[in-house]
Amino acid sequence: MLVIWDAESGKSLYGSPNKEVVNEIVFFNHDNSKLISVQHNGIQILTIDQVYKKIQSLNANFGNVKRQFTCVAIDHSDSYLYCGTKTGDIF
Repeated sequence: MLVIWDAESGKSLYGSPNKEVVNEIVFFNHDNSKLISVQHNGIQILTIDQVYKKIQSLNANFGNVKRQFTCVAIDHSDSYLYCGTKTGDIF
């Protein structure tokens, strides 16, 4: 499960069920309601829904490519996302 906490109050704000191990989470540079979740077998683009107190997810489609994802970087303008894999590939 992925939970976003308010560090000052110590209360959970939003949650999303997640069955896969998450290797890394990175927030977008210009939008605090969007983040990337790097999972073992894929990448999810997550959006925090502040009205319904939920996290909506969108799985990235890599077609037939099977890789173990390990890390992610987002460019400064939030236009491009770079994903690293265990085999050294960059998507």
